[in-house]
Amino acid sequence: MQALHRKVHVRVRSPSLVQIKIKNPMIPGFNLHLNRTTSMTTTVTTTVRHGPTESACEVGGWRFSCHKAPAMSSAQREELVSELGLRPAIPLPEVVFADSTLQIDHPARGLTIHFDAKEALHTWMLDHKQEADQWEPSSFDFTYSTTYAGTVAQKRCSLKITKTSDTLPLDKLQQQVAILFYERVLLFEDDIRDLGEIYVEVRVRVMEFGFLLLSRYYCRIDEKQTLKLQDTRYYHEFGDNFVWRDHETRESTIGGIKRMLKARYQDEEDTPLHLSGDVVYGLLKPTTTTTEKIHLFASS
Repeated sequence: MQALHRKVHVRVRSPSLVQIKIKNPMIPGFNLHLNRTTSMTTTVTTTVRHGPTESACEVGGWRFSCHKAPAMSSAQREELVSELGLRPAIPLPEVVFADSTLQIDHPARGLTIHFDAKEALHTWMLDHKQEADQWEPSSFDFTYSTTYAGTVAQKRCSLKITKTSDTLPLDKLQQQVAILFYERVLLFEDDIRDLGEIYVEVRVRVMEFGFLLLSRYYCRIDEKQTLKLQDTRYYHEFGDNFVWRDHETRESTIGGIKRMLKARYQDEEDTPLHLSGDVVYGLLKPTTTTTEKIHLFASS
């Protein structure tokens, strides 16, 4: 069968309205729709094939690129098990998208922020280094809890990250603003043998004034009636000489969250049926928060 390969390349100068819409019946649910007015120079590229899809956006000196690929094959899973050094019979998450990536680059500043599933699972192993050698099928960390927040690299000079007591200035995100680019990449997921749900995902959205990236670990264990979110956000306003990064943890009992939902939504028809990460985020205050600045160095 001939591979489907479509490419959209748009360059925008001036204030103008750009609309890109691709519907691909060969890929269920695929529907990319960008509708925006912008005064910045923006390049958007989308490539669609059977299986993998690629998209990219260049704006404000930054490049945002996304590669989505199918879940790992059995052979690939065996290779990753060996690479991680997992003990026999300790499984990987049920679905792993090892070849899917999301990356942000600023070539002039030499900064790269990168996300992929293999790195997330390597971090999971490092987080549990003390006990991983003793894991058994009945006692390993089946929630795949990880502090993974992506990999940040700085070329030509040392990476400088400083903690701050300030909070992310997200006021602009409350406004009605055009989205120049949006992607969501699922790194891995597992239904814990139908006893709950865990996943790690990355989402990015690019506006004319900057970008926001969210990396999320979600864990719901129905048997224990617990739910936990670990979020890392990267936020940057074009022209600033740093990128904000914060880490937040939210957790509660499922019963407690449902009581909050009942109190908030008087009309049962409006009550969310699924305890999604976004629903939980809107209900719970963080139990821990750390905020940092990743400094950008002048181009050489």
